[in-house]
Amino acid sequence: MPSPTPAPQNIPSSNPLPPSGRTIEDLRAEIRGRLIRPELNRGQVGIKIVSLNSGNVVFEQNSEKYFMPASNMKNFTVAAALEKLTPDYRFVTSVFASSLPDASGTIKGDLRIYGRGDVSISTAFNALNASNVDPLTEKTDPDKIYFKGIDKLVDKIIAAGVKQVDGSIVGDDSYFKGYAIPEGWEWDDLQSYFGAEVSALPVNDNAVDLSVTPGPVGYSCSVKLSPYNPIYRIKNSCITTAAGSPRTLRVHKVLGQNLLEISGTLPIGNGGFKNSIAVTRPAELFAALVRQRLVERGVAVT
Repeated sequence: MPSPTPAPQNIPSSNPLPPSGRTIEDLRAEIRGRLIRPELNRGQVGIKIVSLNSGNVVFEQNSEKYFMPASNMKNFTVAAALEKLTPDYRFVTSVFASSLPDASGTIKGDLRIYGRGDVSISTAFNALNASNVDPLTEKTDPDKIYFKGIDKLVDKIIAAGVKQVDGSIVGDDSYFKGYAIPEGWEWDDLQSYFGAEVSALPVNDNAVDLSVTPGPVGYSCSVKLSPYNPIYRIKNSCITTAAGSPRTLRVHKVLGQNLLEISGTLPIGNGGFKNSIAVTRPAELFAALVRQRLVERGVAVT
């Protein structure tokens, strides 16, 4: 059979022109006009535009100056990941043991969870999943949200015939190299979710949700940490005071530890504190949650 006629290819031009017959100089003039607008007077802007076809510089201004990257840096990070990994890339989290479960379903030795950076084991992914919603109340079930990613892994472990682990659940995050806290991060950001450590075994964005609300007057404030876990410790000396009294609530995460110190006062009627707090050593939390959910499903972990 004759070979099919090849589809026409777009041959890149060495000097591509902007659409609608405009010239490169027209584009440069428009960019300059935008950069001299009054709302940018107090800011600093650095630009460098290079043609992907020819490599020629189309426009640049302050391109050699240093700038503090902000949230828009994630756009370049995601673009680089898509180009390097491709949109079809799938993260893999593996479970290793020294041997398969025996006839009684027992693993002799540790169960090692080897992570490769799967960020989908996260509340950010699962909170929007329709299966988490109660059709009668239209409210989400917190347990399903916080544990959904972990439970998928636990389901696969049980499906492999595991009924008992005569060892530990080990979280292995050695796949990523380098520092968990990149150089240049400010120490007072490390308490918050946006200052969470980098880990090859991430869980729920490497953060826990903290809620502090008033209790009865004269008693401790009510503190709730989600998901419930044995890793995070809370030292709560916050006292509930009468309505209208000053709020002096202070929430402090001790650097390098999963320890929260909650102090001060919180008046009745006050909205309290609700935010996400960073986790130190996320792989430790990951392993603890896997163990917790295995035990709840009837798998003994010695």
